[in-house]
Amino acid sequence: MLETGTTPQMIGLADEGVLVERLKREFPADRIQHTGKGGDVLQFVIFNREDVGCIVYECKHTDNISGQHIAQTVLAKRTRSANFAILVTTGRRKGFSGLDQESGVFIVAPGGVLTLAHFCRDGLLSMAKQRLDAAAKGAAAKRLMDYITSPTCKTPLEQAILQTEKAGKKLTQEVQQHLRDWRERYETYQTIYHDVSHIQTNIGRVLDGQKPMALEKPKFTPLALPSFNER
Repeated sequence: MLETGTTPQMIGLADEGVLVERLKREFPADRIQHTGKGGDVLQFVIFNREDVGCIVYECKHTDNISGQHIAQTVLAKRTRSANFAILVTTGRRKGFSGLDQESGVFIVAPGGVLTLAHFCRDGLLSMAKQRLDAAAKGAAAKRLMDYITSPTCKTPLEQAILQTEKAGKKLTQEVQQHLRDWRERYETYQTIYHDVSHIQTNIGRVLDGQKPMALEKPKFTPLALPSFNER
């Protein structure tokens, strides 16, 4: 993961279950649905207590961006009557830097999916406020897709995705270094306690007229760290 610049947190957003929970926290006013294990993730945008649009997500944890996965996302967009479709993928292909569009669907790296979701949702809210009909909504969605994947918007967004991945990689390295330092310090504490306890035991033996025992190598117990749930 470190070699490819990815982290478990970033990769996790390419998993339907993880994405669903993040979308629920990110957009508490919307209705988020998961159609089942390995199924579509649906985000129904709510405005004035009404569904005003739908974003469908397909999540793929693969090495390469597959044409089959794009076709699957296109089908999901059509069958779900979604305004936007997003293929969240860990895959790579030539010329892909984290964001693209093909056949009417977005293709995005996990690190950029939440930002892209905000863009799509804001677009749907704007369409709802303008009371656009279905045809006008489709045309507006196409214009938004073209803008988001144009150099004007795409370049800074790809940079943001890249910086997110780099920051995640750096954080992982820092955590690992902290763990190494903590384990070393904990073993130092255990060594001190072991040696002092050994000396105290031998003092008692000597006072009782017994021979002192040889110092044995300490047996280290693992460092128990608290478990933190993802916030």
